Amino acid sequence: MLALMHNIPAINTYRNKNLATTKVVKTIEKLSSGLRINKAADDAAGLAISQKMRAQIRGLDRAQRNVQDGISLIQTAEGGLNNILEPPLHRLRQLAVQAANGILSKQDIEKIQLEIDEIKKEINNIANNTHFNSITLLDGSLSGFSTITRSIIVGSKEITPAASASVSGNADLSGGLTITKDVNDTLTFKVDGVGMSITLDAGTYTLTNLLTEINSKLSSINSGVTASYQNSKLVLTVNEAGNHTISDIAGNAVTSLFINKVLGDITDLYAFGWTDVYPSVTIEEGVNDTLTFTADGVDYSLKLAPGTYSTITTGDASKSPLAAALDDAANKAGAPVYTRIWGVHGDPDDPRRVIEFIKKGIIGPQAIGNFGGNAKETLFARMNPDRNFGVDGIDSSNMIEGEGTYTETKITGSVDLSAGLIVTAGQNDSLILTVDGMLKSINLTPGDYNQAGLLAEINDKLLTAGAGITASYENDKLVLTHAAAGDIEIIAGNAINSLFIPKINGTNAVIENIYGTIEEMVQDPGKVVNIQVGSNAGQSFLITISDASTANLGIDDVTVESSETANEAIVKIDNAIRKITSECSRLGAYQNRLEHIINNLGTSTENLTAAESRIRDVDMAREMMEFTKMNILSQSAQAMLAQANQMPQGVLQLLR
Repeated sequence: MLALMHNIPAINTYRNKNLATTKVVKTIEKLSSGLRINKAADDAAGLAISQKMRAQIRGLDRAQRNVQDGISLIQTAEGGLNNILEPPLHRLRQLAVQAANGILSKQDIEKIQLEIDEIKKEINNIANNTHFNSITLLDGSLSGFSTITRSIIVGSKEITPAASASVSGNADLSGGLTITKDVNDTLTFKVDGVGMSITLDAGTYTLTNLLTEINSKLSSINSGVTASYQNSKLVLTVNEAGNHTISDIAGNAVTSLFINKVLGDITDLYAFGWTDVYPSVTIEEGVNDTLTFTADGVDYSLKLAPGTYSTITTGDASKSPLAAALDDAANKAGAPVYTRIWGVHGDPDDPRRVIEFIKKGIIGPQAIGNFGGNAKETLFARMNPDRNFGVDGIDSSNMIEGEGTYTETKITGSVDLSAGLIVTAGQNDSLILTVDGMLKSINLTPGDYNQAGLLAEINDKLLTAGAGITASYENDKLVLTHAAAGDIEIIAGNAINSLFIPKINGTNAVIENIYGTIEEMVQDPGKVVNIQVGSNAGQSFLITISDASTANLGIDDVTVESSETANEAIVKIDNAIRKITSECSRLGAYQNRLEHIINNLGTSTENLTAAESRIRDVDMAREMMEFTKMNILSQSAQAMLAQANQMPQGVLQLLR
């Protein structure tokens, strides 16, 4: 079709010419730059890969220069050490050998000592003035270690290895400790004011296992605290360098782990008998529900609630529902007694029940007795003060109340209170404890107390609280004493640390200087040279250089005043020479390793550059071939476009 308005052949030719021209431009761009990829449109994925490789290559180049700088630093340090080794140390040894010769006069020795002192000064001068890029190399600032003081809190409970676990004497937890759920399984404390808490798993622990359990729980909460033993005492230590505080120790495990506790022992029972009340006894109102007795001259009357009470012991071998009912009635009456019930001969299945009625408090002849009431025959059908359970038929009318003796129950702190104590409201003024299972609490009046005033204040508050215990001092340490064979447990209160547990860097507590300060050498990342030997983060090489001063070499106090000291000086100087030569060897090993690193970096750079070239560089021959083809096509399209533009001229022939 011959059309005038739309020259389709010309349009087609024009499109092909533009395509050819665009490809010619691209090939010219590649040929002129030498790169296959000049912009993201050329190869988006290839460009991304190439850019990452270029960054790696540049990083590797810089790393090689870093390593060269590191080698220069090592060579500088080694040069300084060699200048200390020879001639100074060699000359020192020569002078010491000379001084050891007994034919020298005092004046000769003095001259030798003078030269030795000057040589030591020069050694220190070299150590303090060997620099690389303003970094001092031999003064110990690059040793990699710092001396830090750790803050600790020390318990006063002795924990020593033994074959069995018991609590007696001076609170020696032989073989470890028995942890009971909700009894002594929790410990709370603060590290630099941040509250923390651990709960130990219930069980009987050996010495080693107890420490493992505590550390496991401390680690699980990221406390930054480690438990250990020092002089058989439990110690909590802050791991991080610097001065820290551990404070506000609390929880139901405080007494078990930190505070000395000596349990009283009953050497005799005050009143006991046995009766046929197995497996239970029925209490009826007005029939057998009342028991009366006298304790320390005070009359008491216990009223039992009607009901049937089992005498079968469960859990605590001495506690049954009947014993619990008697204890409850005694508490309600304010009677200082508690009850234990056993099977005769300790046999829980023996139908004869031994009822032990034990008085709390100071005892004496007839301290508990005059039993009466309608429950007397039920509970004490037969009395046997001699504990001869094989004898039956002892008439209760011949009942002889027992006399008993106690050893005292004591809790002893380990804080030296000889200087008294400042009591501050809300900080160290409260103490919560249980006495024979009954909760007692005291709140001290704030003030600055001397030793005697503090004791008077504590005893006054204990008396007001009806705690039934007294405070005293033993070797300036606070002691809480229960005169009977009862039990005292400190369970909470902000005064625990001030009164019982010593702290280093603590407040108010006067520290008992048993252990002194605890200094440790720890790695210090600020005392190393970190050489970046790779193109990525974390690819570093650490260089440490020992202190080359006379103090660290052990020759700071070298003298040759006598033949003996001269011989000692020879030994010390030999050790110093060994230290310097050992350090030079280590620096040489550093240098060899860095040279290996350079070789590896060079190989990596070469291989990575080749890989990047394959992705980004243009194949010149292939691209030239493409250019020639597209250039011819472009010129051909241009010529054909001229021919196509002439085709509409045919319309004029039709109009003639």
